[in-house]
Amino acid sequence: MWFFRLPPLVYLVLAPLGIALAAYLYIDDRQSEADKAAARAGKPPAPVQIEKFDPARNTGAAQEVNVIGQVDFRQAMELTRSKRGVERDRWVMAPIYATTATKPEGPAIGLMIQHGSIADAQIEGMVVAEGAFGPILRLNGIAVDRSSEAKAVEEMGTRVSLSPTALLVDPFEAGRAAGLAPSNSGRDVALGALIVSLLVGAFGVFRFFSERNRDQLPDAEPEPIV
Repeated sequence: MWFFRLPPLVYLVLAPLGIALAAYLYIDDRQSEADKAAARAGKPPAPVQIEKFDPARNTGAAQEVNVIGQVDFRQAMELTRSKRGVERDRWVMAPIYATTATKPEGPAIGLMIQHGSIADAQIEGMVVAEGAFGPILRLNGIAVDRSSEAKAVEEMGTRVSLSPTALLVDPFEAGRAAGLAPSNSGRDVALGALIVSLLVGAFGVFRFFSERNRDQLPDAEPEPIV
């Protein structure tokens, strides 16, 4: 395999870069878990109509939001990502409009973007009223950074006009407690990156000294011809 035939210096450069990446992932994960712990210790943000949503005032710890909006499920779409025939990711997305909107016209001011599938029971549990063209839901979940779901948002944007400032909400599929529960997945990824980086560094050191020792071996002298 080509990776194991690179010059030793390449491994010695990649190893510290990988260790730095592992440290960044670990610190980011610990901060995320601390934010979730702070959110669990408090109450969810007060419900607010999505047309009145102010990120500075209506976003809680761990990027938790609690908005009420009119969801147009007629424009909903499901997006999957597969690799070698195996499904790797799935989203269910639907545009969100103002609670007072009478038609799904103009750019949507929000987007429900839920990982995995969405059950009818979950939707029914979020309904607070019926709008002019869709149910009005209370969406308690996490505000999603647009850049982290760029592919899904881009795909949705080909079918529905989205406001540049649209709020992306990933609702708590199994409830707030489950959605904010502690997770070791980020820590495990960071630990895996650290182990791989250390192995790469060790392999680079081995290659460096084995090649140096080989270069220092004296050339074999030809045997005299009798």
